[in-house]
Amino acid sequence: MEEIKTTKELVSALKIAKGDAATKKWGSVVFLIGAGCSASAGIPGAPDIARSMICRLANRLCDATSTAPDDAEAALAQLQKSGDIAAGVRWEDLYGQLFERYFQDPKDQQEIILQAMKCSGGQINWAHLCLGEIVARGYAHTVLTTNFDQLVLEGMIRAGIIPVVADGIEALARVSGQPAHPQAVHLHGSMHTYNPRNSVADVRDTDKNP
Repeated sequence: MEEIKTTKELVSALKIAKGDAATKKWGSVVFLIGAGCSASAGIPGAPDIARSMICRLANRLCDATSTAPDDAEAALAQLQKSGDIAAGVRWEDLYGQLFERYFQDPKDQQEIILQAMKCSGGQINWAHLCLGEIVARGYAHTVLTTNFDQLVLEGMIRAGIIPVVADGIEALARVSGQPAHPQAVHLHGSMHTYNPRNSVADVRDTDKNP
């Protein structure tokens, strides 16, 4: 497949791949979006969520005679001093490590993600609105996302499309390469799933899955 390098080439590729939305023959394009789309909509990224998780962890691990700090940096310092968190770790790396070591329970994971989405105040942006229109006008049939929010789904719905939703890597077996209806696929699960794929091992498994 030829690499697309310019906006003009992208437009040409979309035109060539276009189907006919009026007759439900969807275009052959598949979009893959990641954290950039959500970050620009105000959704917290992994480092931000890790900060709230550190405070939650410090509160759970503190003994009855002490009080866990509310500040993320102070909570991290306390956990590093106690040996519960390694020194020198970056916030973006802490995200997966915390899910893998301390927050393995699906209920905990869902609560953390839902709380992050609730507190963010994130709003749909032009990226999601345009993506919805691209699908509705017959250029694409599937959007793959690694994000937990529902903004891809909202963008499609606002364009008049209610897609088939596959939630999590295990749902990919149900995804069609030539769908009769547009699809929205959450590769790592969504904010409403009971099994988000947050840990280092989960993300690595998704990356290696053929």
